[in-house]
Amino acid sequence: AVDLTIEHICRIICDHGRIELRNFGVFAVRQRAARKARNPRTNTPVHVPPRRIVSFQPGKLLALAVASQTPLPSFAE
Repeated sequence: AVDLTIEHICRIICDHGRIELRNFGVFAVRQRAARKARNPRTNTPVHVPPRRIVSFQPGKLLALAVASQTPLPSFAE
């Protein structure tokens, strides 16, 4: 059941770019800009192209639970 749920969430993110799980958080696709980086071994400059990444913004209940280090309140409320 967990694997199917994760697969479904991934499909929605790929198709729509965003999914909100009430009181848990929001997964969204963001565009990361191109940038210049440096190879740490050779110290030569490297161009990193733009790319799409998935970001997560925690919901209010999850953020409060983590900040206070207490068990999560019931999401059913």
